[in-house]
Amino acid sequence: MTALTFAVLVDGENTQSQLYTSILDEVEKLGSIAIKWVYADWTSPCQKGWQEILHHTASRPMQQFHYGKDAADHALIMDAIELISKNSRINAVCIISSDGGFYSLAQRIREHGIHIMAIGRKDTPERFRRACHNFVFLDNLAEPQVEEEYSELDTLLLNAYRSCAENTEPVYMGDMGSRLKSLDSSFDPRSYGHTNLKKLIKAQKHLFNIVDERNDRCFIQINDKHKCN
Repeated sequence: MTALTFAVLVDGENTQSQLYTSILDEVEKLGSIAIKWVYADWTSPCQKGWQEILHHTASRPMQQFHYGKDAADHALIMDAIELISKNSRINAVCIISSDGGFYSLAQRIREHGIHIMAIGRKDTPERFRRACHNFVFLDNLAEPQVEEEYSELDTLLLNAYRSCAENTEPVYMGDMGSRLKSLDSSFDPRSYGHTNLKKLIKAQKHLFNIVDERNDRCFIQINDKHKCN
């Protein structure tokens, strides 16, 4: 099966910024993300909540003044058509919106033989949902919670582990390493005083246990007290 490389196109005026990190996590379950564009009139005070999350996720704010109704939607549609026509790297598109008006775009993308995913509310019109290969309800995405007592490293390691554990548990350390780089491209065990990931994990005895260690493979499991309820 061909690996999916996504362009994530977000209707920023129709999506809660607080859920954006969880949205990206959901898309990355299916493939890698090459493009993250969020559409809105960024001069509006209503979009102020997006500023920090755009910076944190390295997403591009796509400015569209309100020159008529649904101007941001139209800009998103035009860019999507150009992407699927000219960018050969992109073989998947995820539209983040609950606006049924995007159903024709989803249909067009699917007709091009490109995987189409969308994430929106439960009241998203059925025609849009049916036009997609898969549609995820925003209601099913939990707002990320960061435990205050955890350090930045602890939180990163726990988030990576929990993401891997959705598929299988215990977690193979190689998969954990790949997920860590996906969450933070600058991640390097040497930044924390360890020459490799195994040594770093072994030092985090308050978080993880090594349950199966061989020369070429290593599996870890989270301590019971840190498991999600």
